[in-house]
Amino acid sequence: MATPASPRPSPTPVTAPAPPEKHVTLGDVGLDPTALDRTAAPCQDFYQYACGGWLAKNEIPADRTRVGRNIEIVERNQNALRSILESASSQSTGDPALQAVGTFYGTCVDEAALEAAGTKGIDPLVKKVRAVRDLPSLVAAVAELHRHGIFSIFVIGSEQDAKDATRVIARLDQGGLGLPDRDDYLNDDARSKEIRTHYLDHVGRMMQLAGKKPADAKKAADDVMAIETTLARASKTRIERRDPSGMYNKVDRAGLARLAPTWGWSAYFKGLGFEGLHDFNVTAPGFLQGLEHLLASTKPAAWQAYLEWHVLNATANALPKRFDDESFTMWRFLSGQQKQRDRWRRCVTATDAALGESLGRFFVARHFAGESRDVVRQMIVAIGEAFDERFGELDWMDEKTKERAREKRQQIAYLIGYPNTWRVYDFSLDKEVHAANVLAGRAFEVKRQLTKVGKPVDREDWQMSPPTVNAYYDPQLNQMAFPAGILQPPFFSARSSLAVNMGATGETIGHELIHGFDDEGSRYDGKGNLASWWEPETRRRFEARAQCVVDQYSAYEPLPGVKINGKLTLGENIADIGGLKLAFRAYRALRKSAEERIWADGFDEDQQFFLSFGQSQCTKWREERARTLLQTDPHSLAKFRVNGSVSNMPEFARAFSCAEGKALNPKQRCDVW
Repeated sequence: MATPASPRPSPTPVTAPAPPEKHVTLGDVGLDPTALDRTAAPCQDFYQYACGGWLAKNEIPADRTRVGRNIEIVERNQNALRSILESASSQSTGDPALQAVGTFYGTCVDEAALEAAGTKGIDPLVKKVRAVRDLPSLVAAVAELHRHGIFSIFVIGSEQDAKDATRVIARLDQGGLGLPDRDDYLNDDARSKEIRTHYLDHVGRMMQLAGKKPADAKKAADDVMAIETTLARASKTRIERRDPSGMYNKVDRAGLARLAPTWGWSAYFKGLGFEGLHDFNVTAPGFLQGLEHLLASTKPAAWQAYLEWHVLNATANALPKRFDDESFTMWRFLSGQQKQRDRWRRCVTATDAALGESLGRFFVARHFAGESRDVVRQMIVAIGEAFDERFGELDWMDEKTKERAREKRQQIAYLIGYPNTWRVYDFSLDKEVHAANVLAGRAFEVKRQLTKVGKPVDREDWQMSPPTVNAYYDPQLNQMAFPAGILQPPFFSARSSLAVNMGATGETIGHELIHGFDDEGSRYDGKGNLASWWEPETRRRFEARAQCVVDQYSAYEPLPGVKINGKLTLGENIADIGGLKLAFRAYRALRKSAEERIWADGFDEDQQFFLSFGQSQCTKWREERARTLLQTDPHSLAKFRVNGSVSNMPEFARAFSCAEGKALNPKQRCDVW
């Protein structure tokens, strides 16, 4: 058994009297005392020390792939949203937004209506894809699917021009796969082969549910697998997609035709309802070139099967129970989740996806205190100032690059809580057919995105709904966003101590800020343009330091024989390490002149800060899902996010009196930001 860590004694005054001490409990400052495992050694495994008690007492529910502290917020937010939606769906209201969310949710939870509607909501799309006979009808069918947000073959959307961040252009991206990752189709390991076998069977069963005879359904599944495997081979890897320069390939209509001359682009854009699109970023030119091979070698019957499968796959949760259950069968195999989530929970999620800002308006009114915005804004200012100070200490960065970095940091925009202007969802809803409403919501979003093309960039446009438990940094907007959904206990509370708020929400703020300066974000300047604003020698020094992070995380082995992909997770790991450093520095600066020092069950404020960070990450994953994430997710698993970050901070080693050479006080650290 490991020796329990002893709280540090109060510091002895040297030149001036120490501030008086206030002794409280961990619960008083916003920490969970029962989450701790005091038998663990914090200098060996701080994640276990901070979360071991929580991990021991929390099992993954049958209807989830994980359980975590952030899931506690998700569940609480969902309950709040359910209350809003059930009230809205059960009574008439004069508020069009409230009426809309109530109608959408009501059609989703009405399982009798789902059964009665059958496939009525998707029948027009199915009829369209079953009519594919030649290239023109294929193009027309794909355009119709894309118009409804079902992205077979490739994905179309909008984005800022990476070389002119004031303009919005169209974006064409690889897509059209039914499995989570291209490597699921191409890898030769036993798990990948097993996934493909289950997927083939699953597609075949779905085709039978749609009316095909068993032999025809099997042939259709084979055709789907053949097309998707070809698309997978032409797709970039997730690591290749982390190169901003490689992901920017601007072409006009003529350039698009040169990449895929057989595809009927004019007819496609007309069918999409956007004939005037002219400038495009093609993220993967080789993918469109691979499409040419498919067009030459694939028969119409195979295209029919492929497109029909994508209609079914995209709408299964909005169809009768037999489709929904079969869809879950595949997800259960991929994720390990044993039981389908309650219908109402999935309907809350679906309503948020379709009408997020309408629903979010009512959530914010009830569950986001007005002063929270101001408190978070103060934290952002303090962390920004800490970053400015940090620039001055970096011996690997030259003065010119430092000055440009400070300018970029000062240009970052912040979205906190909710939009200043609420989005208007101007599409009609069917009071009986839920699948029709799902498609209407998707069609609205496709149209909203493509309507941006050719217009000035809107820096107030949110990419997440207010109830979302997440945050983001957009390098092209040079913007950070923190929805109201994540600014909730235990991550954030006006009643928690500053050290605790900074260890959780402060680290999140620092994390997103560092994304502007990680291996991807640092390729964009303060205006959001893809530009070389670093001096060459400084860039080389940065890359050497980043390689240290790659090597550190690549050595971690979360599952037997499966290690973290240090290249895939590099940006998130840099942001974790740097964000924690900035949050700590900012917390220290804000508490420098405090009139008293707070001790919680013997833990001083520095220790409370790190415990808050550790407890914010407490998470359990099902092994099946963890395996997929290790292949596809740019984030490291929670244990390694915590231990990896604190091991690179001397302040952590001092806080917990870690002897040099201990696992989390190594002689050599990775020091980027």
